[in-house]
Amino acid sequence: MKLTTGESAFWRVTLEGDTWDFDPEDLTVDEMVSIEAEAGMSVDEWLAELQRGMGRAFKILVWWLRGRKTPADAVNFRIGDLNLEPVIRPVKRAPKTDGRKHETGPSLSSLPTTRASTSKRSAG
Repeated sequence: MKLTTGESAFWRVTLEGDTWDFDPEDLTVDEMVSIEAEAGMSVDEWLAELQRGMGRAFKILVWWLRGRKTPADAVNFRIGDLNLEPVIRPVKRAPKTDGRKHETGPSLSSLPTTRASTSKRSAG
């Protein structure tokens, strides 16, 4: 998910002594379909509902994290016991170089060329 700062993050979810890391980018298409069926909306809409603090969205999140063993409507907890903490992903950076130009081998233009002869020999 993207934070308002533009940084990429996932959620660390804590409830009743259990902690999970939930990263929407790790969902498979089949998992998305499951969440969409339960939520009655797209995953993007459901994620927006989570960010808005909607109770049904929280129920579906906990249902998902607990392994979908009971219907989402059967999930119940004190909202004060739920903690959603955004965790910023480290930025992937290009590998460091020593500032020197590295040889990569000859370029195609520096290789010798060979042309096939197309001239015809005269008979005789």
